[in-house]
Amino acid sequence: MTQLGGSAQVDARGGAIVGGGYTLRRAGTVSVNPPSIALSATGVVTITSITCLVGDLIFVTAPDTLLDGLSLEGAAVTDTDEVKISIANHAAADPADDSARVWAYLLFSNN
Repeated sequence: MTQLGGSAQVDARGGAIVGGGYTLRRAGTVSVNPPSIALSATGVVTITSITCLVGDLIFVTAPDTLLDGLSLEGAAVTDTDEVKISIANHAAADPADDSARVWAYLLFSNN
């Protein structure tokens, strides 16, 4: 792993302030179990184990072991402590039903 040098502003709660007024609040992992998704369709997984607020930004990374043909379409904070992750089935079986896997995320709050 390469470490970068430099400095960052830190807010009162210990979060690193990044461009645009957002603060990195948390980097973590979460278990995501995609639903059965038909070919050429999108499924949505709702996660309620991440502490977040509407207006926060979340960046999610799918594991490299995700079923071939499934892909991350996007993620958003949709309510207090609620994140929705959209997963598309572009070329997997019809339907595709992957098992639960550990996904990584970064959560930023708007200052």
